[in-house]
Amino acid sequence: MVTKKTIKNNISVLLALLVFAPLSVQAVSIEDELKTMLKGHPKLKSAQSFGQSAAWDIERATDNYFPVFSINGESGPDKYTSDTTTFGQERKLDHTKVTYELRQNLFRGFRDEAAVSASRAEKKIADFLEDKITQDLILQGVSVYIDGLRVKQLDEIIDKKVGVANQLLGIRKRAKDSGAGTDVDVLEASLAMQKAYDERLVSEAERRAVEIRYAQLFNGNSLPEVMESVSLPAALQHKTVEQALQVALKNNPELAVARMRMEVARNEKKNSAGDYYPTLDLVGRRDYDRNLEGSEGKSLQKSVLLEMSWSFNLANQTGAAVSSAAEKISAAQFEYDSILKDVEQSVRLAHERYKNLSDRKALANQTLEIASNVLDSRNAQRKAGKVDQTLVIGAQARLLSAKHAAITTRFETLKSGFELAFATGVLTPAKLGISIK
Repeated sequence: MVTKKTIKNNISVLLALLVFAPLSVQAVSIEDELKTMLKGHPKLKSAQSFGQSAAWDIERATDNYFPVFSINGESGPDKYTSDTTTFGQERKLDHTKVTYELRQNLFRGFRDEAAVSASRAEKKIADFLEDKITQDLILQGVSVYIDGLRVKQLDEIIDKKVGVANQLLGIRKRAKDSGAGTDVDVLEASLAMQKAYDERLVSEAERRAVEIRYAQLFNGNSLPEVMESVSLPAALQHKTVEQALQVALKNNPELAVARMRMEVARNEKKNSAGDYYPTLDLVGRRDYDRNLEGSEGKSLQKSVLLEMSWSFNLANQTGAAVSSAAEKISAAQFEYDSILKDVEQSVRLAHERYKNLSDRKALANQTLEIASNVLDSRNAQRKAGKVDQTLVIGAQARLLSAKHAAITTRFETLKSGFELAFATGVLTPAKLGISIK
């Protein structure tokens, strides 16, 4: 029979479950964190502003191809004296002059072409620098996120190591008290305990360092309680070092910037050589004059002219400017060669590190499997009464050490894969499937 008291009790239980039931925590992915970081990071904002400035410079340089309209005028009273006037007598007239001019440049010694080409190269430099900053921030973000995953998993392993060491110490102490053990056995167990505590202190310090880096990079966010797993996208993987070098040659933003600096230097030389050529303009002009130079009346003159000017410097100013620009081209070429060597070295080192860590990861997994089999065998022997508990604890400790090594090498291998992608210049939002618009 359902009574009011039963209903009341059921409602109380339901409310208690609603209030005290654990809330599900939303996992925070690396993609979400990177999106937030990249949208508001000051380094990236600064690079984007430089890019916008360079875009305006292109428009300014391109505008030189368009005609220029100008108005010049003057107005005011003039006083005149001449031989036909009485001595001391002056003649006063209000004078006005207005000139309207429309000037279209036809040739300026290739300076306009050089200016437009140089401004476009500068815009590309700004874009490549933005790309480099973006990739650097992504690498920092991915690295600290992976470190967060690693320290979280290692915390559990370290706690278990401390527990196993403490369990062994207890067994050794009881054996000594019963006369079956010695002081040395206790000291050895105490030494293992101290080592486990030291590992915990190291792990706690590393975790705090990761938390500081995480908060600084991801706008003050704390290390998420639930983090999603991270994998290296197939588009970022390179099977051979030769393949990685080819990708870097095409995509590395530092190399791209160096190439564009050579382009800027070449256009500077072209601009300097423009002084060797004349300037040719097509000019339409309308002149209006009233009371010009003491003559009363109005005049209107219209003309369309082809104007040319050609300046000759009697020293070697133009030649020196061209030679200076040529040296800048050489300097830019040498700088490119230097950066090319640095990038090649970075790619080779990153690929070697990724390959070595991949081998270590495979070895660590094999070691983990062996340690797991050893523990299973020791547990079976213990159940059969063939070995004592200390051998089982030793197997547990070795399994935990194998797990520690496997976790460390797994995440270090993952990080090195992203580092190789950064060295080749393909660690971009597009490759990661991230939109930051």
